[in-house]
Amino acid sequence: MHARLLLLSILYLTFPCLISAQGNFEIDSTIKLCRFKNDKEYAGFYGKRPHFYLNDSEKKFLNCKQISFAGVDFSCMMLINPTEVSKGEYILNKHMPLLSGRVNGMEVYSAIDLGNKKVLHAAKISVDSYKSLENYPWITVRDYVLDARTIPAIIKSRKLEDKEGLGLLFIVEKFSKQDKTISGYWVVFDFNDRKTLLIDYIKFNSVGAGSSNYGWVSYWETALLESGIYMPISFQRYLELARKGDVELICD
Repeated sequence: MHARLLLLSILYLTFPCLISAQGNFEIDSTIKLCRFKNDKEYAGFYGKRPHFYLNDSEKKFLNCKQISFAGVDFSCMMLINPTEVSKGEYILNKHMPLLSGRVNGMEVYSAIDLGNKKVLHAAKISVDSYKSLENYPWITVRDYVLDARTIPAIIKSRKLEDKEGLGLLFIVEKFSKQDKTISGYWVVFDFNDRKTLLIDYIKFNSVGAGSSNYGWVSYWETALLESGIYMPISFQRYLELARKGDVELICD
């Protein structure tokens, strides 16, 4: 196992596009990120760029009365930090259980606001998601992109207990210590057929402000909270516009 991981690490550093924590998920070429025509609110948080995908012709998300928050999923993430490349196993076993347990538990959870929809806390199914990282060299010096077009395949690959209703999941893309960035995807999906209904890509660029004395877990926990893992702003915006019949997207 150690020899395999060493080989994967060498390949990733040499050919970063060949190996990634996302595995070999199928690409859905129909997915294209767009943005709202009037995107001022979102731009104030995350910048003016394509970030939103809508595939809900039946308006299941708009019309549902409740939705289950399936937690924060770490299974496809990468940590970009040159000083921690050799510490993957240590961080995975020492820090990730605590980080995942806290953000997927009730210690720091803030109730998610989706208007009149009831949001059920069902995040325990994501508590162990970080364990998938043991199969990959998940810490690197190079940048990393989790392709939005793999999101439907990622959702279908997850072992989820619910068989009906809608789910809400935050998939972490990367922690970048050198760029002070954290990014990931908010996803709404149907438990019944695992169809991905909405995607929102977020990128938070102010990680670590005033937190130089934090420990590893506190540092990235704070980053996750500040990036909005309990605040799906674009989904809130979509619901507001959809109720007015005013959803207009621009796909650059």
